[in-house]
Amino acid sequence: MAVRYQQWDSSKSMLKQIVSLLLASVIVLAFLSYLSIGMGWLLSLENDLYGLFQHVFAGGAVGRFMSQMVVLLVIPLVCTAVPAGVYWAVNRKPMPYLNQCAWVFWLVLATILVFQK
Repeated sequence: MAVRYQQWDSSKSMLKQIVSLLLASVIVLAFLSYLSIGMGWLLSLENDLYGLFQHVFAGGAVGRFMSQMVVLLVIPLVCTAVPAGVYWAVNRKPMPYLNQCAWVFWLVLATILVFQK
């Protein structure tokens, strides 16, 4: 009997994941133009910061690599630090899922950069 309950719980969890995926897809399709503008801003920010850090690091392949690496680390950290700071100022406790948010921003930025090249 415990096995059947565990199987039901597992399939219920899978159903929640499918419904969540469908809802996320509907939201993305509904706000596609706005998301496109946001991705453009993120790409523009990346290009501006890359140009700024090129002046900091020496020229050449190593300097370009270092400036790209710093930009790829700075943008997700800043994009998650600002909401986390506001959350902490209001609630006086750390923002939940902070690391996951940073990884999501990093994955989005990395995907944009891959498709840009």
